Amino acid sequence: MRGQTGKVFGLLAPVLLMTGCGQASDQAGESMAGTDVTGSSAAKGVAFDFSYDFTLPARAILKVQRQHVTQCEQLGATHCRITGIRYDQTAPDQATGSLDLLLSPADAYRAASAAVDLVEAAHGQIDRALVAGSDAAGAIDGAREAQGDVSAQIQQLEARLKQPKLTEAERIAISGRLELLRESATEQARTQREAQRSLAVTPIHMTYASQGALVGESRFARAAAQSWSGLQDMLILVIVVAGYGIPWLLAGGLVVYLVRRLQRYTRSRRSEPDPE
Repeated sequence: MRGQTGKVFGLLAPVLLMTGCGQASDQAGESMAGTDVTGSSAAKGVAFDFSYDFTLPARAILKVQRQHVTQCEQLGATHCRITGIRYDQTAPDQATGSLDLLLSPADAYRAASAAVDLVEAAHGQIDRALVAGSDAAGAIDGAREAQGDVSAQIQQLEARLKQPKLTEAERIAISGRLELLRESATEQARTQREAQRSLAVTPIHMTYASQGALVGESRFARAAAQSWSGLQDMLILVIVVAGYGIPWLLAGGLVVYLVRRLQRYTRSRRSEPDPE
């Protein structure tokens, strides 16, 4: 299992580096403080998002979740913040949970690796791992350029509005165009703020689900658990179908019984001699 985790991070690492190359401009890279989640300057200006789905023994979920929370607390409030947490145990062998963290980009990759180690130490495994990167620096540069173009157009239109010989129709048209440009400027400013915020923190989303009593680390145990789950589903389906079908079968049998009784009664009446 440890080897599988290594493969996951081994496959993701070059993807992360390739995402940053050619996307983050030098100007944006120089303005970004700190390092990115991969620890490489090649991906500076790329905003990352981590997501993991874990399966563990039900009794281990709460313990592992607490360990992940402790990890965050040890980093300190300026480096890690909990934004959401949930734990739900519906039976002794059934539990689910989730944990949402916001980390400083420099701490995110190491924290994610440590979180996976804790899950594996508790005999859990990764069902799904996703590390996504987006070119936040490029979005910031694009928004700034668009804001500059829009600002120049606004200045030109405002200057035209000051001309004394404009007709009322022209003033209405220019005012309408100005309103659209100002809305565009507001949207570009929002895009820039969101991109800057995505570079400042790296979210990590983790979900926990119980494996069930039969699931272990071996393939045989996992196959047995899946077979048992399929058998349970089949039995549930049979019970549901029987619950709906038995009343109709009884009703149909009663109808057939009454029809046959009526037929026998009719034949017996016909076979009786007519009274003279």
